[in-house]
Order: sequence, then C-alpha cells, then structure tokens
Amino acid sequence: MEERPEPATGLVDEAAPGALAEPGLTLPSVQQGLALGLFAAPAVSAPSLVPRGPSLQAIGTLQPGRGSALAGSSTGGGRRGSGSVLGMNIFAKRLGVLLDISGSMLESLPAVIDQIDSSFNDYILILVNGCWVINPGESTAFVRYQQAELHGEAAILFLNPGAHELLRRISRPAYFNSQADAGQALLAMAERMNVDSIYWFADFQDTVQPRLMAEAADRLRARGVRLYVQSIDARPHPSILAAVSRTGGSSQIRPK
Repeated sequence: MEERPEPATGLVDEAAPGALAEPGLTLPSVQQGLALGLFAAPAVSAPSLVPRGPSLQAIGTLQPGRGSALAGSSTGGGRRGSGSVLGMNIFAKRLGVLLDISGSMLESLPAVIDQIDSSFNDYILILVNGCWVINPGESTAFVRYQQAELHGEAAILFLNPGAHELLRRISRPAYFNSQADAGQALLAMAERMNVDSIYWFADFQDTVQPRLMAEAADRLRARGVRLYVQSIDARPHPSILAAVSRTGGSSQIRPK
C-alpha cells in the first residue's frame, strides 16, 4: 500500500463557487469547468510527454458524446461495443477507464493500455494515484495531464517517476486531479462523461469506505453504467465487489 500523495502546487483544481451541490461525491459539469477556467487548454506542448495521436485539442471545442477527444473517440481498430482486456470481456459503447498509476501497478499498465487502445473505439481515461474511496461531497474537476505538466516538472511529482514512460503510450487525452480519489473518478465518468461501462484496474490495497462505495454503486446503476473490476493478485474490498454485482459488471483477479 502506498501513502496518499500530497497535492502539488499548480496542479490541483480547488472546489469553486458554483460547483454542483448534489449529495455524495460530486463534480462540476464540463460547462461549469470551462466557465471557472478549470479546463483551460495549454498554449504549447511538452514534446517529451505528449502522447501519440491528436490529444491536445482545446477542451472548449469538444462536446461529450459527440465523437470528440473528450468523449474518448479513438483511432483504434477494435470492435465497437465489446472488447477484451487481459482476458476479461467488457461490453461498452463508450468505456470509462480508471487506472491506478501508483508504483505497484506500473509494470502491468502498459499491456492494459495497449489492449484497451486496440479493443475499444470509444473510451475516456482517468488516472488516479491509488484506489481510495474516501472523499464525500467534494466538488472536483479533472484536467488534462498535459495541461498540468506544462506548469513545470514540480507539478507532477505526485506521480511515480515510472508514470512518465507510461503516459507516452497513451493515445488519448488523460485526465486527473491529485486530490481526487477513485470514487470521485467513477462518478465523473458516469455522470459527466457519458460512459455506459467502467473498467477499473487497481491493486485495491487502499482504504475504501463501504458507505461511499455503496452510494457510488447506486448512482452508477441509476444511469445504467456497468462496473468491471480487474486486479493483479489482490481481492478488492467487499463493497467494490458488491458494486460490480449491483451494476451488472464482472470482476477478475489475475495471478502475478
């Protein structure tokens, strides 16, 4: 288990007046984020960390669910509607991908990213440093990895250094927030990014509050979002497995 990182200066988007006030884990909408300046596009790129493919389009020009980069549109050649990741079958028209990028996961992530990229035509990616589900009622916006990187090397020190090479493999925009946890990311994808399934890959060694996970499961189910969970040699918290069952997804534990 890794210690939760401290927020990095210039990286975190604090909750702002006007953020949504729904009960539970909530996030401002894309439109609110634009109005608050949380989604400002970078003016220049950092060549060493720019993923392959068209991933630096201004977010202000994108509309979720319209085949845009924000919606996760892909150049991948996989079948639309279903695919397989490390032997796990996933059904999705628009897949949300939640990746734990803590140090224990880095060895496995390149294969996961490559298989998602080749299997799904439409996905959106959120990176979280861990698999915590502990933060209720926080309004949190997710921003581009590339945007925060441009604030300087110090802005991404919360990431394990091995994540730099990993991020170069990503052909889509990747979103993150150093204060956000996995529960908030699940709801961001289900309620703001219009996914119909979520694939969560993590070591599942961090703290999970069952009440918050149960609430997230209810909110995913209310929107018809299936939760797929995969781990390497670790059993997820019972409340996570209950969420998988409640949403009609599936889980898999792979040996090392």
